[in-house]
Amino acid sequence: MITLTVVHPDLRPGRSGHDGAVYRLVEALAERPDVTLRVVTGTRPAPLPPGVTVVRLPCLPMWHLSLRFLSFRLAWSLYRRLRRAVPDEVVYLGSPLLGGGDLAAVHFLSLDWRAAARADPPPADWRLRLRLWHDRVRHAMAVPLERRAYRAAARGRGPRLLPVSAGLAGRLETRFGALPGLTVVPNIIDTERFRQTPEPDLDAAVRAAAGWPKHWPIVLFVGGAWQRKGLSVALRAMAALSAPAGLLVVGPGPQAALRAEAARLGIAPRVHAVGWQADTAPYYRIADALVLPSLYETDALVAWEALASGVPVVATPFAGSEAWLQGGVTGFAARGAEATAGALDRLIADPALRDRCVAAGRDLAVRRSPQAVAAQVVELARGVVGR
Repeated sequence: MITLTVVHPDLRPGRSGHDGAVYRLVEALAERPDVTLRVVTGTRPAPLPPGVTVVRLPCLPMWHLSLRFLSFRLAWSLYRRLRRAVPDEVVYLGSPLLGGGDLAAVHFLSLDWRAAARADPPPADWRLRLRLWHDRVRHAMAVPLERRAYRAAARGRGPRLLPVSAGLAGRLETRFGALPGLTVVPNIIDTERFRQTPEPDLDAAVRAAAGWPKHWPIVLFVGGAWQRKGLSVALRAMAALSAPAGLLVVGPGPQAALRAEAARLGIAPRVHAVGWQADTAPYYRIADALVLPSLYETDALVAWEALASGVPVVATPFAGSEAWLQGGVTGFAARGAEATAGALDRLIADPALRDRCVAAGRDLAVRRSPQAVAAQVVELARGVVGR
């Protein structure tokens, strides 16, 4: 039996992909009989399985300017110095920027995000430009913490780093040199929840609300942070398609900005937004393709959810994506609106190609099952106890 303490400021899976990934890992670890699981968090978490001990530390409720993260980091720093040690305990951090711990997941590299943001033109709408400015401030605050954490790791100090993709691992070593113990632990994909199952009622309801005919393919965009996820590129790609299709936008964002841009491009009738959804899985099942023209990604969690759901992906390539985003195999890598439109046209026009992508994508996604990823984390934790 091993005691595993997971530390993360927000365990509500609908808040962000990062929060959702850590929450799903907690769920998977709680199912293992060889793990005593404790959670240290800063908000009231989503429901957890029985037997999980929850310690809630005080932190500011707002995420703006990373205030929730920074205040939780301070509370965790005080708590870990004052708390009584637990025998054979391994502390797993949702981010190495929290400090302390034995193992730490790495989901993002603000240094790389800043470089990508500088090279990309700002959004046309002032609301998205304001959000981009906010992102720049947040990531500027994260950069000194990153440098401190990863330089310490390069000297063999601090937790063992567990990046979520090989591409991110490569970027960390490019920037900071050899990092002892660096081990890729991918995000969990729940292939029972994300699966290829018909959703005729939802399909009919979405088409009725959007005014789309039955023969129109549905192109799906999932996510918030539209200024980073490339929604404006997706809109321009929809305007350049050879045949009409509907763009279904799932996720929070400034609806007025979306409507204005769609109207400017002359595609307002082909764009329908449903806002934030507690469960996004059914929306994948009514889609013909996922579009993700993102400014920056490290693992593209929504792309993996699409592959598990039998949906080909058209996405901007990023470090490590070449291992799974294979042209004509799982979808297409495409940079910019014209290339994205061309890739979508190919998938829409060729059902046999799409079927091949569906089968290949599902085969890749099942390797990230909750059981497989949880087993990898437990094995790493045993290595810590055995040192």
